[in-house]
Amino acid sequence: MAHPFRGLGLSVWYTYIVPTEIYKTSIIELFDGTELYITPLKIKYLKLFLEEFENVKTSKNDDEAINYLSKCATITMRQYYPSIKTQEQLEDNIDMPTIYKLLDYSAGIKINEKSEEPVKEQAKESGSTWDELDLADLEAEVFLLGIWKDYDELESSMSMPEIMATLKVKRDLTLCIKN
Repeated sequence: MAHPFRGLGLSVWYTYIVPTEIYKTSIIELFDGTELYITPLKIKYLKLFLEEFENVKTSKNDDEAINYLSKCATITMRQYYPSIKTQEQLEDNIDMPTIYKLLDYSAGIKINEKSEEPVKEQAKESGSTWDELDLADLEAEVFLLGIWKDYDELESSMSMPEIMATLKVKRDLTLCIKN
């Protein structure tokens, strides 16, 4: 039996090389032994995270920067462990090295606690902003695939690495179909 997509230029999917890893993941452990699987934040939470992260960049000193980073980590818990709702609950469940690991895997914010460089400066150099890309255009292009009922559903289900990988495959397939 012939494949239903043969002749439509979609058979290229079978020969397309799909990456085996779209993003890094990790497991962090809470003080009570609960393990959390950490992946990049979904867009819904990443927007909130980056909004709070702007405060890190304008903080007056390292203590204030660390406080804002803890608030950012609390935002990540909405995705990974929703029962942790406050900064105090976060601090009762994980230590600063674990918060730094959480920030790295969830949002790409790299903090080296052993570095001589102030935490604020490390965070500023490590973090990205929405100014670097046009999220609305990226979301609109992905949304046209017709999988999500609205943008909120798209933002709740996809992270930036997932959106970028989806767009790459979509664009590559479009290019193959045109050629």
